[in-house]
Amino acid sequence: AGWKQHRQAVLECLDDLLQELTADTPHTHTGAGGGGSVCERFKVAKEEQQILSVLQDTHSGPRRLALLLDDNFYYHSMRYQVFQLARRRSAGFCQLYLRCPLEVCLHRNRVRGQPVSDDVITEMANRMEPPNSEKNPWEKNSVTVDTTHTVTHTHIQELLQVISSAVENPLSPVQDDSEQREADRQRCACSVLHQVDQVCRRLVSQAMLTAR
Repeated sequence: AGWKQHRQAVLECLDDLLQELTADTPHTHTGAGGGGSVCERFKVAKEEQQILSVLQDTHSGPRRLALLLDDNFYYHSMRYQVFQLARRRSAGFCQLYLRCPLEVCLHRNRVRGQPVSDDVITEMANRMEPPNSEKNPWEKNSVTVDTTHTVTHTHIQELLQVISSAVENPLSPVQDDSEQREADRQRCACSVLHQVDQVCRRLVSQAMLTAR
C-alpha cells in the first residue's frame, strides 16, 4: 500500500507540473494520503533545475521538455497510468525497456555498493511484463534495448527516434462521452422493457384464448 501511495503521489506531482506548463491557474494537490513529502521533494527538484524559467525563456526560442521516469514499472497497469496522464495533458509518450537476463542482473547486483537480496531481483524478474504492442496498442511507441553487454550507438539512435516520435505526435485526450453512453444505456433498457412487455401481452392473450 505504501508503494502504491508513493507512485500515486508522484503521478499527482507530474500532473501538476504538466498543468502548470499549460494553464494560467494550475490546481495543486495537497499531498493527501502520505504524498506530502513526495510533493515537497518534487517542488525542490523543480526549482533547483529551473524547469519553468528555462521553458519560459523566449530569447532562446521554443523549448521542449522531456520527463524521464526511471522506475521498474514491471506491470502494464503501472505504465498505463503514465500513458493516461500523458494523454490527458496532450503530451507525448514512449517507453524504453532495458532487457537483461536474470543471471546478469544477479551478478551486477552482487558487485554493486548496496546490493539488494537475490530474492528481490528474482521476484522482480518474475513479475516483469515487457511492452507488448499487440496486446496493448498504447505501447506501440516503445523500444527494447538488450543490456546484456554494452549499449551501442545503434541503441541510442533507436531511443532518440522513439523520443522524437513521441514529441512530434502528442496524444489526444479522450472525449468524455459518459452522458452519451448513459443515454444509450437508458434507451437500450427501455427497448428491452418494451420487448418484454410485448412478449408478456402475447402470452397473456394466448393464455386467455386457451382458457376459453
